[in-house]
Amino acid sequence: MLLDFPFLQRAALAVCALGASMAACQAKVVYVNGSGTGSVHDGMTWQTAYRSFNAALATISPGDEVWVAAGAYPGNGVIGNGATYLGGFAGGETSRDERDPRKNVTTVGDPLAESAFSADVSVTQTATIDGFTITAGQGRYIGGAYVAGAIQSEGANLAISGNVIAGNDIDHKNNNSYGGGIYCNEGRVAIRNNTIVGNRAANGAAIFSSGAALTVTGNIIRGNHGARQYMSRGSGICVYFTEQPVVIADNIIDANDLDGIGGGIYCSSSSATVTGNTIVGNAATWPGAAIHVLGSATIANNIVAFNTDGIALNQGASTLGHNDVYGNVGPAYPDAADPTGTNGNISADPLFINTSTGNYRLQAGSPCKDTGNDAFATPGETDVAGHPRVSGAHTDMGAYEYNSAGPAPYTMADAAKALRIAAGLVTAQQEDALRFRNSSPLSQGIDVTDAVRVTRAVVGLDA
Repeated sequence: MLLDFPFLQRAALAVCALGASMAACQAKVVYVNGSGTGSVHDGMTWQTAYRSFNAALATISPGDEVWVAAGAYPGNGVIGNGATYLGGFAGGETSRDERDPRKNVTTVGDPLAESAFSADVSVTQTATIDGFTITAGQGRYIGGAYVAGAIQSEGANLAISGNVIAGNDIDHKNNNSYGGGIYCNEGRVAIRNNTIVGNRAANGAAIFSSGAALTVTGNIIRGNHGARQYMSRGSGICVYFTEQPVVIADNIIDANDLDGIGGGIYCSSSSATVTGNTIVGNAATWPGAAIHVLGSATIANNIVAFNTDGIALNQGASTLGHNDVYGNVGPAYPDAADPTGTNGNISADPLFINTSTGNYRLQAGSPCKDTGNDAFATPGETDVAGHPRVSGAHTDMGAYEYNSAGPAPYTMADAAKALRIAAGLVTAQQEDALRFRNSSPLSQGIDVTDAVRVTRAVVGLDA
């Protein structure tokens, strides 16, 4: 296969040089390894991999894949039309399926390099960014505002999946800031299965979107912080004035805060769908700490619990069905009539396995089990853990389907690593803090308590 065997890749390029169809010969793999040795660095094989991430970006064409080995790279790269960028390689793999982003951490970001990745309207064929840890971005200054700590999309067709987007901060430069993690302006963007944590911006500390057709599914969006200024919006997700379709589904959105509106989600849209999310522990100074809608939205099958208040609806005509809104400090529905007891809406303790550690899986007796609306469980949809939706009589409320026979959240290798970190034998990385559900900053460490909790889960003593 061309993509798997470098010598066939060279042969294919030779055929192209003899005049064969360029369209059939364009797709290739470009290799990057910052630790590579040798005198030749043409990106054609792992042995001759580019050492610079940006050197590879200058060589790609539609359909190409860029395979990046573990290491730290400054980024500030321009995404190519229809290309796929994959992190998580050790160096030496012959198939993309052999990579392991958790083990082979591929970090892109530098305080001096602005955004790690950027894409513009020339990206008409979907380009993909997958398997990277993107951090330390400080954004770009455009039109009097700072935007895009990690990823900037200006009218592009982009898929962002399987990344850790953490610690990007554009708030400290200018309170007029948008998209600490991801910034989307128009275009079409799908954000799936990422962990987006600890980013800062005035608006959309994790994700900001204006005018884009946006899909946000299966992500963990945690601990992002809005600026301490009047009327910041959407520390977790900020959708700003769009008439394009917006889907926010199957996400964990927790512990995001701001001085403004929509600590979890702020959505100014005419056609948003917010379904199957678990929205917990978010804070805002204005109504709608969990969800604030300006316009119209369909809000269904969500768990909204333990926020400073619940769901605020302004203008438009939103539909609320089969949500559990419980235990919020302020009103469950500020600025709206309380629909509890109608259309499947309830207010009852969701019975998470362990709220304090961020384990929002459902206990067997949860009132959210089998009480969602199946109409919002689309064919092939999975929950945030990858389980099929509708695993019981009906779909469940929240981001997790109840599955008593589901896989343990940790492996024996995880337990061993957590114990070695706690003992001081290895150094913890940001992704370790996320993996072992330590909700504190990495600087506070992974301790014996964390290691014991992971080990107990592996051996089946705890979920």
